[in-house]
Amino acid sequence: MIPDSVVKQIEEKYDQLSPYLNERSRRLWAATEARALGFGGILAVHRATGISQNTIRAGLKELEREADDLPPMERIRQVAMH
Repeated sequence: MIPDSVVKQIEEKYDQLSPYLNERSRRLWAATEARALGFGGILAVHRATGISQNTIRAGLKELEREADDLPPMERIRQVAMH
């Protein structure tokens, strides 16, 4: 079982991020947190955020599926010319 202190940390992160997340990014963030925790992570993230366990599982599947299909990373900043 994941310690309550870890659940509280996830809750605090979620409270800070949630206004900026859409449905997809919320699902993927929750899945990433659950994956990082390992066994018991899905339940811990559910307890911290109220996001359904099925939604977190769907996010995990989406992360696995998309890892192979992602396009190359694009630069956010322009290359500096000296």
